[in-house]
Amino acid sequence: MNQASHLYQLQTIDSGIEKAVSRISEIDSILAENIERQNAEIQVKEKESFTKAANTKLKQIEDEVQVVRIKIETSEAAMYGGKIHNPKELQDLQSESSALKRRLAVLEDNQLEAMMALESAEENLRLANTGLERVIAEITSRHATLLGEKTKQLKTVDRLQAERKGILPSISLENLKIYDQLRSQRKGVAVSRIEDEACQVCGSSLRPAE
Repeated sequence: MNQASHLYQLQTIDSGIEKAVSRISEIDSILAENIERQNAEIQVKEKESFTKAANTKLKQIEDEVQVVRIKIETSEAAMYGGKIHNPKELQDLQSESSALKRRLAVLEDNQLEAMMALESAEENLRLANTGLERVIAEITSRHATLLGEKTKQLKTVDRLQAERKGILPSISLENLKIYDQLRSQRKGVAVSRIEDEACQVCGSSLRPAE
């Protein structure tokens, strides 16, 4: 095999190594990319915050409802307990009881709305968690595929490096020096096939003698 053939073989090997190394770099970037999962986690945290706030609001209303109910019970116990005979005091207690009952009615409406809001927040949180689980499963599956491909690419690099090492002794130091210079100047391509009297890389025409 002449020097031209050896150099073309070396070029093929080096191009293969560059392609594999480039793909390995791409895979590493994809594996390091975490935006999809981060966005899903942000959604979960937001829904957790909404759920916590809705739960807190419901608890506050429930506590207030309990306080008002106790006040109503106390007021009615005083009215019907037989210990108060002053009409003015009884009238005041009745007015207070009526006001408390109106307040209780408003609070119970608010309580119902708060319960519905909490149920909605909990459902949104459940959906967000389901979305996160789906994203994690998809990422895990993709990563497994990418890791398998990376392993193959690494084996390709190892094989090509061994082939490169085996062919180097067949190329003169002078030609190897020119080859390396051309590769650094021409984006990694120093040797190309000539077909139909034209360079297969740049397309330049060549005379048969050339």
